[in-house]
Amino acid sequence: LREATMFDSEIEVYDIFQAIRNVWIMNSIQILLNQEVRLTPSVFSYSMLYPYSDNYLDDVNITIEEKIDFNSKFRKCLEGKETEASNLNEKHIFELVRKIENEFPRERFPQVFDSLLSIHSAQEKSLIQQKGMSIPHENDILGISFEKGGTSVLADGFLVKGELSSDEANFMFGYGVFLQLIDDLQDVKVDLVNKHMTIFSQIATKWPLDSLVNKLFRFIELVLEASNIFTTKDSIKLKKVIHDSCIIMILEAISKNKKMFTRKYIKEIENNSMFRFAYYRKLKRKFEKDYSSRDIQSICNILKQKKTFSVDKNLNKI
Repeated sequence: LREATMFDSEIEVYDIFQAIRNVWIMNSIQILLNQEVRLTPSVFSYSMLYPYSDNYLDDVNITIEEKIDFNSKFRKCLEGKETEASNLNEKHIFELVRKIENEFPRERFPQVFDSLLSIHSAQEKSLIQQKGMSIPHENDILGISFEKGGTSVLADGFLVKGELSSDEANFMFGYGVFLQLIDDLQDVKVDLVNKHMTIFSQIATKWPLDSLVNKLFRFIELVLEASNIFTTKDSIKLKKVIHDSCIIMILEAISKNKKMFTRKYIKEIENNSMFRFAYYRKLKRKFEKDYSSRDIQSICNILKQKKTFSVDKNLNKI
């Protein structure tokens, strides 16, 4: 929070929260790779690229042509070519890339910038998802989602360590894929409204999502089971945390979109859930009631100012 507001005094709190989500992923990778958990210049910079670049590309008020022009400039910057910013958003992005260059010089860490170009290429392809409704197999929607999610966390890994083994890189890619798919499931209603195509929104109004979500459950298991390279005590604990957190996110997404599943499936899933689906909705309503936007802003302002803070056992006072 402090670093973000020092970098950009006008940034919105919820944009910082978006960046923090990626910081958490990179922190988890630091644990898996047996490194100190800390906010490095590259962890900060890559995480901040999300609110600046992703939100621009997701903005329905910006034309595809404008987004293509932006992506062209962004690519030149990632390639190390001189690029002049035409607005404040681009200025911030180019400055963040320079911060990464300072920590990982291009000539010594070429894989870092190869990975950044890979996620950039995936983002360019993902614009296809915004071109309106399409039928299955008309476009490679699943392939685009795999590439976007996988290369995103692959870049996380390189920006944590600088270099990765092939086994480490394979895990990072799979980790990113299932996080992207969970995100797509959570956003299925919004994507339908905006006519953005994902593997879920593409069929949600035509067929139940039961079998697709079952495949997602199994895919997460396979990725985490295959990661036998991370065998330290902390890594094993963390993989359990990743697994359980992902399951909770999927269950919460199902609870929000019950009409997109068969009644039988909802009943079976709810019987195997830690909570009834009504409880997820109750928690959401309680959080929205107890923590208004103003409350969250106030908490963030405190955290930005304090170098250390403590939370009491009842989470009532910071």
